[in-house]
Amino acid sequence: RAVIGGKYRILAIVRDITERKQSEERWTKIHETFLNFSADPDENINKLTALCGELLGADCALYNRLEEDMLRSCGQWNCPADLVSPSKAEGHICYDVIKKQSDHVVVIRNLQETDYFQTDPSVSKYNLQTYVGRAVKFGDSYIGSLCVVYQRDFNPTEEDKEIVGFIALAIGVEEERRSAEEISQIAQFAIERSADPIFWI
Repeated sequence: RAVIGGKYRILAIVRDITERKQSEERWTKIHETFLNFSADPDENINKLTALCGELLGADCALYNRLEEDMLRSCGQWNCPADLVSPSKAEGHICYDVIKKQSDHVVVIRNLQETDYFQTDPSVSKYNLQTYVGRAVKFGDSYIGSLCVVYQRDFNPTEEDKEIVGFIALAIGVEEERRSAEEISQIAQFAIERSADPIFWI
């Protein structure tokens, strides 16, 4: 019994060391992605979406931005070629996640047995089984949703959820940068045209 107990303790230690190493590798990859950001917020959003999909071993990752009553995929990783974007928001899981206005990560398993099988066309079309997502915030508003989806049952760890939340926050920062650049471009246009009398008529 002492030998068996010692064997289990050794296995537990090895497992703990392996998990710590995997965790360290994941956070290192996140850090490296930030170091390789470009000046283009949209490009960075795509990098962050891909990073989320890769780190969580998903089948597909998306960042959907809510634009009026439509969902537009502004970040994609490993998505089907026939994915429709933009699409009507109502009925989609991402739309409900955005509307909840919560900073919690949403996990929905057994999707085929939920109402989303009828309302979200991607669930039945791509045989999705698990959804893990979090709303993306810009200022005081929730404007989008970062999600990873699986064609198998997937139960995320607390670290998985932490990573989704962290990347969603980073996408929110890039949305702020994108907005600031758009405002700057409009201001620059106004300055350049200010000498033009037609501009002020």
